[in-house]
Amino acid sequence: MSEALKHLKEVLVVLVEPEDPLNIGSVARVMKNLGYRRLVLVNPVSNWRKRAEVTARRAVDVLEKAMKYNSLAEAIEGSTLVIGTTAKSGGPRAVVRKVIDVDLFFSSFKWSPSGMAIVFGRESIGLKVEELAMCDVLVRVPTDMQYPTLNLAVAAAIILYELRRSLRHRTKLAKPPHPRLRKELIICIEKLAEAASYPEFKKRSAALLLRRVLLRRAPHMLTHEECERIVGLLKRVTRRIGENHATQAREMRQTCKEAIYT
Repeated sequence: MSEALKHLKEVLVVLVEPEDPLNIGSVARVMKNLGYRRLVLVNPVSNWRKRAEVTARRAVDVLEKAMKYNSLAEAIEGSTLVIGTTAKSGGPRAVVRKVIDVDLFFSSFKWSPSGMAIVFGRESIGLKVEELAMCDVLVRVPTDMQYPTLNLAVAAAIILYELRRSLRHRTKLAKPPHPRLRKELIICIEKLAEAASYPEFKKRSAALLLRRVLLRRAPHMLTHEECERIVGLLKRVTRRIGENHATQAREMRQTCKEAIYT
């Protein structure tokens, strides 16, 4: 087993409000088959455990260690890359991220799975708009458009397998920029726009544009190290602009004083 595959144990497999306990058990079984161990349940249906054990078979230990949360925000807190899943192709306005076919996404995947979360929605309606917005990227399994929605456990099996397959022969993996660092980059752009006396609406537009570009490039986003370098450069430029403004202000005050006393 490659080093990359060993990190699959650290991936969070998040089921948001799963409605059928049998699906929970089937997902747990798929996880154990493919080397995943961290199952996360967000508001699962009540009394799910006993029925889930029926389909989990020898993956009951995955169910026993499953973590439960009251909201998706709590479940993915601290994750470095959040991959949401959807049956939508990206046309409807309700989808707030560009949707990528799962095979295309993972074919050029270069990230360490450590700290990653893969989020699956409800069997009936999938992920809600506000939940899609919490994800860094959305993937879908390309299916026949006459019946595009897959069973939860089947979708999980395909997506988890695609990630495993992409890592099978990888030896060197990059670290995606942490959400806190991505936020810091956006703040740097806002401060730079402010130092450059950008109008308020243009500042907001620049920050939004940067966020879209950062996420649109997935899975070819900046690495954590690249993002750190850019943040460092922008901070230095902003500081220098501020120093120049301060120098100009001092010179202006001095010129005014000399004009008054001469």
